[in-house]
Amino acid sequence: MEEFKGMVNKIVVGLGGVGGMIVNEMVEELEMSEGVPRNEEFIVIDSNQGSLDECDRIKAENKMLLERPAVEMFREVAPFLPLEFVGGTGEGAGQHRLYGKALYCVDKSAIKTHITGVINDIRSRNKSDEFVFVFVGALGGGTGSGMIVDLPLDIRKWVTDTFHKIPLMVGLGVLPSSNEVALTIGNAMAALKELHFIMSHKKEVNVNEKDYSNPFKLFFLVDRTVKGVTGDRMLREILIRFLIDLGFVPGKKKQGKGKWLDLNDLQNRVLGLEHRFSTLGYYEVIFPESEILWYAEAERLLNDINTGINQKLAELEGELLTKKDKLSQYESRRENLENKIILGNDKVRSMESRSGWFSSKETIRKAKSEVQTAQQTLEKVKDKIRSLKVRIENLERKVSNFKIYKRDFETKMERVHDMITNPQQSVNVHRIGITEEERKRIQEENMLLGSYFKDIMHKLDRDEEYIRYTHKEVKALKIATNPMLNYSHTIPPGNIESNVRKILKKNGLITIDGDTGQIINEEEKLGHAIGVFSSDERNIEERNLGREKFQNIFRKYSAKEAEMLSLDSRYTRKYSTCVYSLMIGLHPWETAPGIPPRLADFVWLRSMYDGAKDGDEKELMRHHSLFYGDNIAFTKITDRFPEEETPEAYASTVTKFWKNYVVLDKESRWGQVPFVVGRIMVLLKELKDKLEDAESGIGNLGESLESEEFERHVLSQIRSDGEDLYPKLKEINDRMASYTKKFGDEQKYLDNVISQLRGIKDDQLSYVLKKEGAEKNKKLIEECLGIIADVKDEVETMSNVINDDLETHIRAIKKYLSKIPDDELKVPTVKTKKGQIERLFKKFDENIKKTGKRLIELNVPIDDIGDKIEVINRMIKKRLDMGQ
Repeated sequence: MEEFKGMVNKIVVGLGGVGGMIVNEMVEELEMSEGVPRNEEFIVIDSNQGSLDECDRIKAENKMLLERPAVEMFREVAPFLPLEFVGGTGEGAGQHRLYGKALYCVDKSAIKTHITGVINDIRSRNKSDEFVFVFVGALGGGTGSGMIVDLPLDIRKWVTDTFHKIPLMVGLGVLPSSNEVALTIGNAMAALKELHFIMSHKKEVNVNEKDYSNPFKLFFLVDRTVKGVTGDRMLREILIRFLIDLGFVPGKKKQGKGKWLDLNDLQNRVLGLEHRFSTLGYYEVIFPESEILWYAEAERLLNDINTGINQKLAELEGELLTKKDKLSQYESRRENLENKIILGNDKVRSMESRSGWFSSKETIRKAKSEVQTAQQTLEKVKDKIRSLKVRIENLERKVSNFKIYKRDFETKMERVHDMITNPQQSVNVHRIGITEEERKRIQEENMLLGSYFKDIMHKLDRDEEYIRYTHKEVKALKIATNPMLNYSHTIPPGNIESNVRKILKKNGLITIDGDTGQIINEEEKLGHAIGVFSSDERNIEERNLGREKFQNIFRKYSAKEAEMLSLDSRYTRKYSTCVYSLMIGLHPWETAPGIPPRLADFVWLRSMYDGAKDGDEKELMRHHSLFYGDNIAFTKITDRFPEEETPEAYASTVTKFWKNYVVLDKESRWGQVPFVVGRIMVLLKELKDKLEDAESGIGNLGESLESEEFERHVLSQIRSDGEDLYPKLKEINDRMASYTKKFGDEQKYLDNVISQLRGIKDDQLSYVLKKEGAEKNKKLIEECLGIIADVKDEVETMSNVINDDLETHIRAIKKYLSKIPDDELKVPTVKTKKGQIERLFKKFDENIKKTGKRLIELNVPIDDIGDKIEVINRMIKKRLDMGQ
């Protein structure tokens, strides 16, 4: 790729809900601190309207909703989709990657129109034909994960066709936690399979003018369940800082003056490692500058609040008292009016019941008029009372709200104060704690004005602490090799049996660290590790930074190449220091069958995926995306053809392909051989030692009968030798089944390894297995074949000894016992010993036949293992015949 010139166009694409959230918050971060540069655009693609609506920082025209079409169109565009999926209801892909692929197929034309429009727009205003795309999403979802491979492949073609230049592409995938639902966990494993497959294609693979080779320069994996990261929010913050700080999506701030990892540098360091996953490490030391400033302002505000609130409360409470007095007066008046109305009505009824001049119509009319006037006045009084009650309620609410506001403000101040004086720590973040006296001093002396991290720690007489956490910790192993992924750079000692370690170490196939006991496999180290120290240049003390030690630790334990760079701009991180570790070229799989994978997530990812794999085929289909509907590309790239040329048959063939696909690089397949062979050698040696020990015991048994004359001490010796030999024979007999099972397991492991090795073509052999490695493997295998021959001889010898010598010795012993003189048998000790020996050798009779039979059975797996190791030996000879 040509070197980038000028301002490279950068387009960040958030895929699905998680990807959209990260990209949206990234834009928010840029807008708040630096502003979005003119050479950057942000796009979110999702199938859920609610998730898109939450991306309020993304331009409306850059939010794309994938909608479900009519059933007929769905069947036409995505014929691979099972019928029960076509008529689904609701929004989104339902966490089905296959459905996400189908939605992508339906809206692909609209996506192309939109993205090419964004490409042309940013190109016209920035006058550059160079593009960088960053794709962000969760691998466990349906929509984003369903297009994590297809979309980058298509965008590369669209950009290349338009500008005749290949864009640089970076992916960032978030793995699910182990407590998520089975569907999302299985999705992630399927996505890793597809990503690994496409990333393994280093050379162009053109089908219908579309290149199916690896589109990514880098693909970062991060984990939701990393020690020290508390929740998705913190993980998103780290990822956003990572992408902005390290220049993948920079803001408007100027670049640092020191050594810096720009995109050209990055491409050079990734060269040859593009096909492997990568991850990042993160460590930050933070001085609570923003909290101290906030608290100082809060104290000032609290004084104003107290003054204002107290004054307002006095006014409100005074008004409240006045209103309550008025309410009381109106309540009293209401009561009087109600009584007056009652009396008036009684008077009217009394008048109407009389006759004569006492009940004249005029008198009754006046009485009724008085009642009516009283009722009207009562209604007005009631309205006034209701109005007063509402006013009183509002006043009481205001009083309560003022008190709640004050209490909440004071509570927040207490929390911030606790963050200043007693901050929480994690593996990834160390926060400097400030005493109350120091806080007051900082505030009184206005220390933060024109200051920076190192300077203010010096003013507080805490220079040693500053250097310890910001510089010396950088050199520590836990910082240098602490990834944002459940990944182990070395093999824990407990994962490989000690005798296997000794064999591999003796043959130069592993290194064992003397301090930690960790097993270091040179072939499985990272390809390149880059530490980037990010802080204001005034915070960096070069002599204490320990670049060399940082690099040496990485090279010793984790990486073949390592370096420490700086981002030391005056425009970044005045009050914190941050170290990012880019770990390029992971080996997430098992070092060998039977050893836990370096990426611990593989354990639960495979478990959930295999649950679907062992079930109905459609259950497995829903986890996958790549090649469904791309029949020509699939058959050309994989050389697999369906029995019938129907959409269903193609979909079934694709599903079976993914079912059997193993995430394991060709270069790492040969790395498994020494560990499996080493285990077999230890098992064989252990068996050989057991057989030799038992054989020696049988020989001792025969030596007890050198004289045919009865002697009491011989009887004691026979019993002693028999008691010594019997448990050895019994142990061999009992362990034969165990040995047979162990050898059977190793047979399966060898079958697996050989199957993987046979997938390596002859023209790839010299690349994936270096001559030095082939020579070491050959030496180990020849030693193993020699041990197999020795063990087979020992098994045959032991079988003969048991069937011939032991039976001969037992017959001789029985004959010896039968000739014990009668007078000797009258001696209690002699009689007792004779009985003990007879009972003991009766047990011998029962075990001899079993042991002989099991020894013969044991030859079968040993012979098979020998044949399989010879197959590997022939492969190695073929490699050595190629020379360098």
